[in-house]
Amino acid sequence: MHEKRTLENGITVVYEKLPDFKSVAVGIWVKAGSANEAKDINGISHFIEHMMFKGTKKRSARDIALEMDNIGGQLNAFTSKECTCYHAKVMDKHLGTAVDVLCDIIQNSVFDKNELEKEKGVVLEEVSMVEDTPEELVFDILAQGVFSGHPLGQPVVGNRDAIRAFSRAHIISFMGDCYTTENAVVSAAGNFDENILLQMLEEKMALMPIECRGACAGGERPVPEHTSGFMTKKKENEQVHVCLGLPGYPMADKRSYSLNVLNNILGGGMSSRLFQAIREEKGLAYSVYSYPSFYANTGLFTLYAGTSPKYLKQVIEMMLQEMRKLKKEGLTDEEVAQAKEQLKGNYILGLESTGSKMIVLGKSQTLLGRVIEEEETLRKVEEVTRESVAGILEEVFDEKRMFAAVVGNTEDGFDLSDYIDRGQDDGQA
Repeated sequence: MHEKRTLENGITVVYEKLPDFKSVAVGIWVKAGSANEAKDINGISHFIEHMMFKGTKKRSARDIALEMDNIGGQLNAFTSKECTCYHAKVMDKHLGTAVDVLCDIIQNSVFDKNELEKEKGVVLEEVSMVEDTPEELVFDILAQGVFSGHPLGQPVVGNRDAIRAFSRAHIISFMGDCYTTENAVVSAAGNFDENILLQMLEEKMALMPIECRGACAGGERPVPEHTSGFMTKKKENEQVHVCLGLPGYPMADKRSYSLNVLNNILGGGMSSRLFQAIREEKGLAYSVYSYPSFYANTGLFTLYAGTSPKYLKQVIEMMLQEMRKLKKEGLTDEEVAQAKEQLKGNYILGLESTGSKMIVLGKSQTLLGRVIEEEETLRKVEEVTRESVAGILEEVFDEKRMFAAVVGNTEDGFDLSDYIDRGQDDGQA
């Protein structure tokens, strides 16, 4: 069972004590990502994440690395479309060091201009790496197409022109808007004394400004329209990578549990319909799956396959066929029961470390404003029925709202719209 406290400066702290562990994981979360960025500063959240490890007023970049290495700890960070997290995992006796380092980089990073210019080169290489990795690039193209004109469609890593133009002033301005106590959450899981943890945080998190401004100021964000269409990017690769993007649900929507069950049935594992039909029965792809993405006020359901160019049309047709078959014939009680057990098992197994527990606590509090307990999650999964899953099939498998993206060596004149049914039919091709 987790606990929640609010520090005197307004930061929310969520934590769960796990006395049987010998480690503790701590994360500092900021509700800011690429969805908060204007086009001309796309990638600033991710760039700030990189720069946080380049030195503070009392530690050099080498000092930060050595201090964690010397205690056998792990220090890292990640940026997503809607949040950024800086986290550390250490033996329980080294909790003080982890908290001190995390609080130092969040509040006292100097953003040296020379380091900034060097890091631009690193991040630009990361952009190139994504562009050279078609199985990653296709997801960025899909998001760009589905959320056309909305910040959710922007890549987390940013775009080259914006990255090259970043200055120290851009960093300071964005952090002043978003790195505030009302926009931050601290999460912790493992073996620790809660009074010591809270006291350390009170002392070491006193420098953050309170109110958000600009990009992270309060108020409802506009809900992005789900754009239909298709986009292809020609690349001379051995494989072609295809994504089909369909409407999903926001993170807090109760239908998200039914969508997770539907995902397991369609493409969430080795026993799923897509995997069995395309890989096991036909041998047309090594990697084929589906997954849902949940955001603050929208969602996306994605089907993916990587295949040989000569099999592309057949694979797309089979992906659509499995969707249409589910819409026409429905699903069985046995499939739903198996998918629910798979979902519960994956969820429980995914929490069996202090790091994963810390991430679940922090992400939930940051993006939902509350922590969903394990018991509640398991209960809501168990409440999913064949009827509740069937009730979302028409909404999710709506080809009129589908966006498709393909990256690879496609035929000249290839047009995905030839396969997608935009009509008002009953789900048949």
